[in-house]
Amino acid sequence: MLFVLLAALLMPGRSDVTKSVIEIHADAFERRIRFEEVLLVRKDSVDFVSGSGDNVQFRWDDSIIAVIHTHPDKGFEKPSLVDIQTAKVHRIPVYVVSESQIWYATAQGQIEQVK
Repeated sequence: MLFVLLAALLMPGRSDVTKSVIEIHADAFERRIRFEEVLLVRKDSVDFVSGSGDNVQFRWDDSIIAVIHTHPDKGFEKPSLVDIQTAKVHRIPVYVVSESQIWYATAQGQIEQVK
């Protein structure tokens, strides 16, 4: 239940984002799918992409307003250096969903926790 509340805090008013975050969380931590799932959040939609670490590939475009992805392995709850760099270069937040936390890198390169 707590995780559902955290997911709802990411983008208030975007039930599609909340639902998608809950789904990738369930994949990673209930179904134990051991690869990263990525949500590309656009103004009016959410797209899913999956892969493993640096092998996650998608075509970047300016309609992406946030990236949300899982870090299914323990010990990697916070954004990586690649996540921080992506946030800074594209000037969007990059969120990391772990088993019990959500952290994000800001467009300025800072790391914050969703509370």
